[in-house]
Amino acid sequence: MKILLIDMDGVLLEPRGYLEALCNTVNIIGQLLGYPRVQLPRRAIAQFESAGFTSEWEMAAICTALLLDKAWTLNPTLALPHDPDHLPNGKLDLDEPDFLSFARALNRSSFRDYSPLERLECLLAHNTQTHLALYSHLFPSDLYTGY
Repeated sequence: MKILLIDMDGVLLEPRGYLEALCNTVNIIGQLLGYPRVQLPRRAIAQFESAGFTSEWEMAAICTALLLDKAWTLNPTLALPHDPDHLPNGKLDLDEPDFLSFARALNRSSFRDYSPLERLECLLAHNTQTHLALYSHLFPSDLYTGY
């Protein structure tokens, strides 16, 4: 059997388009929350992938959680605007989260027996500097256990 595979947009050979979209998404979400320009390092993406998070959707959600977690240290009621054209008043006086260190933590050997989602929940719940009740915004109600 012969199979002809046509890669019209090039993402099968070179996934740069998806990676650029992920980086742009994280930057836009950061700006909507009031951060200055947010840059997601390629090395962080590789670490997320090696931890079992291979979908750009998953990585964007993780980065959003990290951005919110850090922003909540200044403003615990901050949320993404319902209207993307409405930017927050003012900018956050915070640097972006350390995406690479967080992604590396997901790969720690102490998490060997946990699923990727369980590792993520543990790190977000136990490394937070904010009120834990805010995590109901990050996890669906059927997953949220009230750490």
